[in-house]
Amino acid sequence: MGVRTPYYEEQLKGVESVGDKTSFSVEKIMSLNPDIIITYSEEQYDQLVQIAPTVVVPYGQQDYRERLREFAKILNREAEAEAWLAKLDQKIETKKEELFKHVDQSEKVVILELAQKEIYLMGKSYGRGGQIIYNDLGFRAPAKVEEVAFKEGWASIALESLPEFLGEADHIFLGVRDSAVGTEGSQERKGEVTSLSVWKDLPAVKAGNVHEYQVQTFYFQDPIAIDNQLDFIVEQMISNR
Repeated sequence: MGVRTPYYEEQLKGVESVGDKTSFSVEKIMSLNPDIIITYSEEQYDQLVQIAPTVVVPYGQQDYRERLREFAKILNREAEAEAWLAKLDQKIETKKEELFKHVDQSEKVVILELAQKEIYLMGKSYGRGGQIIYNDLGFRAPAKVEEVAFKEGWASIALESLPEFLGEADHIFLGVRDSAVGTEGSQERKGEVTSLSVWKDLPAVKAGNVHEYQVQTFYFQDPIAIDNQLDFIVEQMISNR
């Protein structure tokens, strides 16, 4: 099934699974007799195109607006997509007006994700609220974070380098991976990291500006996820002011 995201529970009722995040059943897909197949993996294309017309939409190469328009074009629902984007733009402006009464737009924001053995900086193109924080709300990350994480969408860093990358951050959005995304023991990892002086001495930590998110709710960057993440991000940044 991959990452289970609560936003989709209602929308996925009655939807049949054709596999998981690493493989799929050709027989199952064939039995559903699809009119069109959309996939993110070029490796799957040769198999899938034998079943029905197949379109590859690579992950992480488009922002959510570009990708929504791409899907809308494929499905002939372009007017519906533009209406949704217009509604979202109105909501973003309302949220920005509310947020910037409490938070200065010049404040630096970092998205940090802990796994069992790794620490990741997340950029603006790999989910985790990055597109909202950096593109829609207009925040910047510290220059060193942008340098290493923004081109690929993420970067792995060493524990001892936290002050180098997060020393200029005013806010930290912190995610902790667990078994739902294939990593065990990460809550213990969180305790190990956050108990150290290298973490406690960070300015954002001292200021109480650490906003913990659930990876399951922040993993994706589709329209449903974006809409929900926007509410959470603004709420969190206002709550400590």
